[in-house]
Amino acid sequence: MFKCGDCGKTFTEPRIEHESRGEYWGMPAYEDVAICPYCGSEFIDIIENNSDKVLTN
Repeated sequence: MFKCGDCGKTFTEPRIEHESRGEYWGMPAYEDVAICPYCGSEFIDIIENNSDKVLTN
């Protein structure tokens, strides 16, 4: 489970966006970013089961 740090909603899967970060040694660089499906925030915590115990920030 995941919990949004902005809106406070919990969800099972974040939305993943593939963002361009420019280039590195002439090759395009991309990063996968986890996003809250409700508000679009990138501030997501992993929570243990259905409790509010945060495992990572």
